[in-house]
Amino acid sequence: MSKVILTEGINDTEFLEASISEYANQLEVDRYDIESQPADATVPEESEKLRSFGGRFCPYDVLLKSEGGIPNLKRCFADLTRYFTTYDPEIYLLVDLDSRTVSDIISDINDILRGKNTSRSIKIEPNSRIERLTYIHKQVHNIHIDGSPSKNFTLIAFPSDLEDIAGIGEDDSRESKNEKLVELAGDERVRKPITRAIF
Repeated sequence: MSKVILTEGINDTEFLEASISEYANQLEVDRYDIESQPADATVPEESEKLRSFGGRFCPYDVLLKSEGGIPNLKRCFADLTRYFTTYDPEIYLLVDLDSRTVSDIISDINDILRGKNTSRSIKIEPNSRIERLTYIHKQVHNIHIDGSPSKNFTLIAFPSDLEDIAGIGEDDSRESKNEKLVELAGDERVRKPITRAIF
């Protein structure tokens, strides 16, 4: 089953790409980082990426997509929620909690959904207990349309944030950040919980 993993930023996609290379290098990975795209090209290219991914002739197994920050990620996910209910690939949401909780993140997305002027009620509800591991928390959720469960997705969260775990500082260059993220992907204590949660 093909998988779409939506993340906050480019550090997440860099880490995930390196982790997949370590864990399952037979998988074909496509990647789309909003921060790296021209502002006037993002919307059509973004839509095309999601539309074509997982299709009959798509050569990729995994799509990694970063949104340029947690506010953008929550808005993007809320915008795509109804579309995802008819979407074949499995959906994963990777976030940093930064002293918040999984429930806080879901509550924020539901607040955005409530503010949308749509003909149908859309709400996200938990579909499992939170699995708390050393480096990540994991919980399956369900998208409800007019009160009926429709599509599951999995939220994976770093209790603090990925940058702290990787030892990334604000003054690090992009090259230095990438080196630290690749090194972190080689640490089984961190990589295994992530890859097992997804694969």
